[in-house]
Amino acid sequence: MPEAGSGARSTGAVPRQQESSRINYPRVSLRAVIAAAYGVDPDRVSGPQWLEDERYDISAKLPSGASPDQTPIMFQHLLADRFHMTAHEEAKPAKGFGLVVTKGGPKLTPAKVAGSVGFNATADSVTFTSTTMEQFARLLSRFVGNPVADETGIEGEFDITVNTPMSELQSGSVSAIQDLGLR
Repeated sequence: MPEAGSGARSTGAVPRQQESSRINYPRVSLRAVIAAAYGVDPDRVSGPQWLEDERYDISAKLPSGASPDQTPIMFQHLLADRFHMTAHEEAKPAKGFGLVVTKGGPKLTPAKVAGSVGFNATADSVTFTSTTMEQFARLLSRFVGNPVADETGIEGEFDITVNTPMSELQSGSVSAIQDLGLR
């Protein structure tokens, strides 16, 4: 996941370094772990400031047969076991956006290699590889500063290229996604 530049919001992403049977999260905030464990934006996690300030190195061996998709539930267990943390959901009003398909339909390219999530920014485009619409909506929410919900109903993974400089996305402008048949 991209790191936000000057003047932009932090992505709050949990930086993952994965080997075949190990997973490493260096210098991660507890707020980011909680957000990843419960599938929420880090800005929606309430708690004391030390949740963001304190950093931890998490290194774990994946159980035999486990996939990275099972990481959130493993994080929930880690938080309960190591931090004696319990969580509850609380509905709070928030403004946000819905990612929808335009009348012309989506113009998306199926992922060349499923499961190999990636990110690349060039001078005039930003590419996300093996990205689901839910993941894409979450990424957009970090750029626009408000939650973006996936309302496309599109399943699968895609290689998505947004023809705009990264600075445009970081400024909150997402008009370039209309070229993808999305708004």
